[in-house]
Amino acid sequence: MVNRILKWWQDVMDWKERFEKLFPPSFLQSRSFKKAELKKLEKILAYPSKKLSEDERLSQKMLYQEQYKKLEKSLYPNPIVRLARNAGKLSFTALKWSFNKIFKQAPVGNKNQISNNTRKPTTDSEVREFLNKSLATTKKAVSSKQKVKVGTPAMNANKVTGNNQKKTGVVVPFKPSKSVQKGISR
Repeated sequence: MVNRILKWWQDVMDWKERFEKLFPPSFLQSRSFKKAELKKLEKILAYPSKKLSEDERLSQKMLYQEQYKKLEKSLYPNPIVRLARNAGKLSFTALKWSFNKIFKQAPVGNKNQISNNTRKPTTDSEVREFLNKSLATTKKAVSSKQKVKVGTPAMNANKVTGNNQKKTGVVVPFKPSKSVQKGISR
């Protein structure tokens, strides 16, 4: 298996060599170029260690201890400035994480879900309530021989149907994720 950390580090070194060919050596020693290199290293080191193999974790740790710290010390020689920078990065990351947890919750449903302006029930009581309502509307429609409203008017306008038969049945706003087996399993 290829060590991804070393591969990404090799990509950074190739990037650096391309700039060595294009620009004079004074540009490579400039603060802006070192900051760009530090950003690339931070991107490599930000990859979650849980997704890495043991060898890749070791490579990531060595890259941090050798290259990243050395480059960071050359850019920010004052330890108090480094501490303030790292504390600022940590607080910004924590705020961003909190904001995402509070305001950007996961979408309700998946790509295969048919949208009919109903919220997907999440708890057992919501599912029972939804099924009872659907069953009640279906019984009313069957008893009065009315057509059951399926989806939104915009969806019905775009639907191409083969015939104009009345549709009856329980309208479920989501597809079950696993197939349901009927009968007794042995």
